[in-house]
Amino acid sequence: MANCDCLSASQLIHVAEIYTETKVADGIGGYTRTWALLDTVRCRFTPKSGREALLQERIRNPITHTVIMRYRNDFDHNAKLIYDGREFNIKSVIDIKERKRWLTVDAIENVNAGE
Repeated sequence: MANCDCLSASQLIHVAEIYTETKVADGIGGYTRTWALLDTVRCRFTPKSGREALLQERIRNPITHTVIMRYRNDFDHNAKLIYDGREFNIKSVIDIKERKRWLTVDAIENVNAGE
């Protein structure tokens, strides 16, 4: 699936929400950072295999999932994804073959979210 030439919309079987960090006035002249919903998208979450996860354990903040979604120019590593109540921090976003059709996203599941 890395090439994504043969990927079709019917393979985007998951629905995730994209959140971006924004500044909100705190009423006393400053700002508070908060997360705002940018969009809801169809995508495909694929967990890393056991072997890939084992190799990634040696790296700080190991990638836990790869996500494929349609290209968008307002999505980068500063965003986060929420899928099935689980939070994913974005490590990298790559425009596959630089054709502005598909993105592959390396994500890290935030297992401490909501604590």
